[in-house]
Amino acid sequence: MRQMNKILKRIVLSVLGLAIMAVVAVSLFLRLSRHQFDLVESVQDGVVQVRNQGTYIYAAKCDDKILIIDGGVDEGGSALDALLGKLGATRDQVTDVFLTHGHFDHIALAPLCKNARIHIGIADTAMAANALPQEPRAARWLSRLLPKTEVATTDPIVGRAQFSFG
Repeated sequence: MRQMNKILKRIVLSVLGLAIMAVVAVSLFLRLSRHQFDLVESVQDGVVQVRNQGTYIYAAKCDDKILIIDGGVDEGGSALDALLGKLGATRDQVTDVFLTHGHFDHIALAPLCKNARIHIGIADTAMAANALPQEPRAARWLSRLLPKTEVATTDPIVGRAQFSFG
């Protein structure tokens, strides 16, 4: 019986050790790869996309307006600059940033667009501002692995909305 308890204890400790190593590996991967992004691709004339750690970020040029949809996790702005460069634009020219929701992996570039209006659904404004924890629980845990981005919403979206950009 004692021998069986020792074996079970070793198995449990081994599994626990593997789980801890997996969490550390995922944490390091997320932290170190947050500034990486895929090649910027044209979707159609005046619309480009780039993928930053699994989240697609879109930019569109409409007359004198530059729109961004979603913001990835690259709080340094490398993905944003590559995206805008494909449109021949800069951060200062971005007029509007639309965030599909307030999760940490969709909001990082919003504060980098200093002249832009920030649009997000009213229910997600507090989460995007870090005034409320990320929901669901998995998003909350993952958000702790990356730098906190606080987004100040300028134009909350209430209900169904339409926007005209030329």
